[in-house]
Amino acid sequence: TTDKRYYCAANGWVHFDEWSWDVPTETRLKPNINYGTLVDSRDGQEYRTIVVGSQEWMAENLNYKTSSGSLCYGDTSEYCGVAGRLYTWSTAYYSSVCPTGWHLPKQSEFTTLMNALGGYLVAGRKMKATSGWGQEGNGTDDVGFTALPAGHRYGNYYGATYFAYARYDTMLWTADTYNKDASFVLQLSTEDEARFEYENSTYAAEYVRCVRSAE
Repeated sequence: TTDKRYYCAANGWVHFDEWSWDVPTETRLKPNINYGTLVDSRDGQEYRTIVVGSQEWMAENLNYKTSSGSLCYGDTSEYCGVAGRLYTWSTAYYSSVCPTGWHLPKQSEFTTLMNALGGYLVAGRKMKATSGWGQEGNGTDDVGFTALPAGHRYGNYYGATYFAYARYDTMLWTADTYNKDASFVLQLSTEDEARFEYENSTYAAEYVRCVRSAE
């Protein structure tokens, strides 16, 4: 017998508990969560949402295509349908990429969410999806945040970029800057901890989770 799970994808059977771009997002959502729904009036895309205390969060990464400054992991368009789009901070912040009534979260808003989950030392595990993370780093997804290990695009101050860390890492932009060239991200990795780091605002590209006050 085996406890391994598999998903029948277009390209054949894939190991469900490991990261694969062939596994759709909806199959990784927590089945017992009472999700809300957000329909983006700009393009008609639909997202699940969750309420945690006084906050309502998107339970999926934003996938709104901007005229510039957004892209798919590996420059592969199909990947946007799985993990949403990557944005430069300049685009995410100055283009107001979130739907009307929603906004790019501040560090303090992520901190409120993490505190509701027991603090940053354990919040990472509770925010991560229950499958897909390498190095036995799957989460418990307590509230349905379902963070996916979809990597990011690294960018340095000289404009060099590369895609990295799918299966092991994801980063979500905050609305706060570190200095004139860098902005803060919330990093989730194979560890239980969630931490704030900073990335280049112009060349790095990270995912976006929008938030608003719960009604």
